[in-house]
Order: sequence, then C-alpha cells, then structure tokens
Amino acid sequence: MCMENKRNRQRVMKKIIVIVILFFSCGCTSVSLGGINYNNAPRGFHTSNTSIIYILRENATPTAFGAKILINNKKVCALPNKGFTWVEVIPGEKMILAKWPSITGQEDSTIRINAKENETYYILLNHDRTIGGSVFSPYNMINAFVITNKSLAQNKMKDMKYFKSKRTDQVVLCQ
Repeated sequence: MCMENKRNRQRVMKKIIVIVILFFSCGCTSVSLGGINYNNAPRGFHTSNTSIIYILRENATPTAFGAKILINNKKVCALPNKGFTWVEVIPGEKMILAKWPSITGQEDSTIRINAKENETYYILLNHDRTIGGSVFSPYNMINAFVITNKSLAQNKMKDMKYFKSKRTDQVVLCQ
C-alpha cells in the first residue's frame, strides 16, 4: 500500500513538472501556424476615399498567444506572433487595440491615429525589454504599438505571414 502511494505521488510530480516546463517554454515560442507568405499575400488597396491600416506583430510577448486586434472596438483578427494584416477603413479617428488573453497577465496595448483619405499607415506591435520584465517574469514585458514607415514595414513583412482581416470586405464596420 505504501509503495503504491509513492508511485502515485511520483506520477503526479512528473505531470506537474511537464506542465511547468510547458508553461514556461510557451512564452519563447514564435511559431505562426497558417497564414500566407508575404510574396503571395494580397496587398491593401484604396477604394473611394478610404485609408489602409497595416498591423504587424513582431515579437510582442507572450509570443505563444494570439493578440486580438480591434479597431474602434470591432474585431479585425487574431494576430499571431510574426503575423500581419491590413484593413481598409473610412477616414477619421481610429483606436487600435491589441487585447491579450487574461491568462497571460499581459496588459492590452492601444494606439490612436487620425486616418486620412487615400493614406496608408503601418503600425508595428512589438515589445521593449528595457521597460519591464526579466528572465524570471517574462510576461511583464511592455508591448507597444509604433507607427513605422512603408520601407521598414515591408522589410519586416517579408519574414512574416499574412492573416486575412475579418473586416477587409466590410469597410463601413470600421468607421
């Protein structure tokens, strides 16, 4: 009886160790499942008097979780690490939000832009290790949106995958 209890405890401990290892290693994963290579991805284009917003996610932590991207509280897509999307919007004030699963403990990131007619914007979501976090608490790193230029964005997108926006065909929903 005593030997059986000892074996049960050992099995439980092994399971706990595996779970702990998986938990800590998933923050270092940067695999984007699915998506389309940059060269094969559709390009954002303006229809009558609209704006295009590209959103790129480069190493925004935790990398194992998708960030839900919203524009003016309407879901655009779930963007994995090393992924990008674009959306056509009606010009005006836009609040872009990257919302993280609550299990991550990561704070949401926001940026506001005033989209102008026939303009294209490139917004990069990444992290800054110098602001917060450490080896022992990697999920405390601060993620931030940064407006970048076309050349830099296109260079980064070459190493990323395109994920179709839910709003690509529904411009009016991003007013």
